[in-house]
Amino acid sequence: MPELPSFPETGRVFGEIRKVRLGDCNETGRMRLDALLRFAQDLSDDDTTSADIAADSNWVVRSVVAKCSKPAIYGESLNMRTACSGLGSRWAERRIEIRGDQGSEYELAVMWICLDPVTHKPKKLSSDFLEVFGESAAGRKVRASKLLDIDHSVDQTHKFLTRVSDFDVFGHMNNAAYGALIEQLSQGWLAGSFSAIIDFYSGVPITDEVRASVTADGDQNKLVFWHKMEQAAAAVVQKD
Repeated sequence: MPELPSFPETGRVFGEIRKVRLGDCNETGRMRLDALLRFAQDLSDDDTTSADIAADSNWVVRSVVAKCSKPAIYGESLNMRTACSGLGSRWAERRIEIRGDQGSEYELAVMWICLDPVTHKPKKLSSDFLEVFGESAAGRKVRASKLLDIDHSVDQTHKFLTRVSDFDVFGHMNNAAYGALIEQLSQGWLAGSFSAIIDFYSGVPITDEVRASVTADGDQNKLVFWHKMEQAAAAVVQKD
């Protein structure tokens, strides 16, 4: 598992408090991985919105590295904060810390790609963005490169029917929806402390079905998601 960068000590830090609700938990009361990804996504979006920079870009998640020391539970109040921890020419990394009032702890590093809203291609970060978020990055350069290289045979995969609720305004399966599939396939790997890497590649359009393959290897669970024979995402969940 890659080391998470330190949380920035200078520059802009944005925070919110959020409560773990009934729809965020599994049958044991543990907050699910898809809820964690959704919380991180909403926190990041609220930060960018509140910064009042030009709304001429769309952002999509390229990868997530997450570490959970203790999972959150139903009814817990979460203190969340985020800051930009690294910059590239067309992407930016966010560090996120989540601390619950009942002892839960999460650390995340999320790579976001900046897209042109018309062409849907990566675009250079604006001067407004760099002015607001550049200080906390402190000159740290990051790459939006592939974190995982897992090759599974397609004929070993499980079929999943996508739901309307899995898709967002871009017409692709939202990154949090992959968290729900990982929950379904991980079979208890997320019950305690864990680390996870999720790489997102080609987007899954609404018309496609998703196939997934899973391999348990020691203390790691490796998952690959496909659509139309093309790799859409890969993930590794590791017990800590």
